[in-house]
Amino acid sequence: MSHSTDLSHTIDLARVTSAESDRELLLSLYSVAHLVFAWYGIAFFLFAAPQTVRIETFSLANLLPEAFAVSGLLLAYVTVLRVPAFEDFQKRAKVIIVGGAACAVAALILGAAHAFGYLPSVVLSVIASVVGGYAIGVTALLALEFAAGFKRTTFAVCLCASMICGIMLFCTMSLIGMWACVICFIALSAAGSLCGVCYAKGLVETDNPERLLAAQAFDRLMLNSKTGWFFVLYGITVGLVVGEVNESQAIGGDSLWIAGSLGFAAGTAVSLWLMVKNQNRMQIGVIQRSVFPVFVVGLLPWTMVSENLAAVTYALIFAGCAMFVAFAFDTHCFLSKEYSVPPLYPIVLGSRSFVKGLLAGSLAAIATFAVSAIPDLLQYAKLAMIAILAVLVTFVREERDRTEGSDAASAASSSSVESVSQKADDEGASRRAGAWKRSCAGLVEQYSLTSREAEILELALKAYSAEHIAETLCISAHTAKTHVYHIYQKLRINSRKELLAIFEECLEKEKAATRHEAS
Repeated sequence: MSHSTDLSHTIDLARVTSAESDRELLLSLYSVAHLVFAWYGIAFFLFAAPQTVRIETFSLANLLPEAFAVSGLLLAYVTVLRVPAFEDFQKRAKVIIVGGAACAVAALILGAAHAFGYLPSVVLSVIASVVGGYAIGVTALLALEFAAGFKRTTFAVCLCASMICGIMLFCTMSLIGMWACVICFIALSAAGSLCGVCYAKGLVETDNPERLLAAQAFDRLMLNSKTGWFFVLYGITVGLVVGEVNESQAIGGDSLWIAGSLGFAAGTAVSLWLMVKNQNRMQIGVIQRSVFPVFVVGLLPWTMVSENLAAVTYALIFAGCAMFVAFAFDTHCFLSKEYSVPPLYPIVLGSRSFVKGLLAGSLAAIATFAVSAIPDLLQYAKLAMIAILAVLVTFVREERDRTEGSDAASAASSSSVESVSQKADDEGASRRAGAWKRSCAGLVEQYSLTSREAEILELALKAYSAEHIAETLCISAHTAKTHVYHIYQKLRINSRKELLAIFEECLEKEKAATRHEAS
């Protein structure tokens, strides 16, 4: 009978594990689909929108849609932490649905602008670019926030796979034609709205995030404001080159855009390899310096030597951009977990400087083309950027690797748990176990924890990581992290250290009550 019961239990456990694995895979695919829509949309508004301005020769009007699209993107970064609609996931679901619809409408407007004359095309392109830029910016941030709930390796795979798929899909559609880009983007917008429906129907595990002031999140994350200059100046560099690419496309230079897309895909692939290889390290500081020579070589005025070298420069710049962006978001995912901060905060606070730089670079490109009296002014601006970046790399320290501190904190957390257990040794083994269990039960009752949260609380107090908890209870890592986050919310705490402090207080009270009864 016992053997039959054990066999039945093993089969049930296997079924649960299989179901959780399948669900984790589906959530990963959901995340990739949402992110592909976001990356395609960003490329669409940066590179396709300028081509809708119908004029015979290149002019400043070609760059206006790009600048307005980046402005809309920056507006999304500024408002997403401040608008109440983003504080509730049910409202966020509606935002995602409306955002997908807005992107589809913006794509149709850009398609119409491509068919009209000069003045209507400029006005329509600018309006569609700023609206679409904002909508796709919000979509990208919310998609990244959801993906950050996975374990770090899964997040890296989802992020890099979506970056490659999104950019290469746009490159393929752009070679076919403007309407191919528009139709593909409308289809992706429908998929993006479907993601919002999944949120609204509760098909995706979500919960309302902790509400923080931006300054509180910045302090808790211990972000180094000086390293923000890397984001700003690298953003300016990319903005200058994006303007140059749009100029080349306006005069029939599709090969340069293809080179840039391939460089972006290659940089993303290298980033994924490095992330998986060094998944226990925070590498943004190394990347901040490593991409410097890549940018320098790409910024050199090779076109003055030979036009054939222009494709190489674009490939290098976009490869460096892909590596920097990928590792920036990987770092934001790590910081979110390390300091128990909702992932939207590090994603926004950590990378909005890059978008500011991108806007500044786009405006600088417009300014250089406006001063037609100075030939090759953009090339001189790129040389000036090399000098500025050299000063930055020389005098500004890169972001330090927090994983060493994380390992020390983990060891301290484990020793704290051991010390909590040791304090109960005074009463004997049986009394100690009873006091420990009763203290856990007291917390469960006091804070109205569910039965699953009670199981996870006990494991968390034993210094189990989220991944270890997932393995022990045969649930997905994403689910384990969600439960831990719910426990922190109910206890109104933000870290394992605070949890231990609360438990130690309960344990001391339980021991005192036990001694009082014994006396």
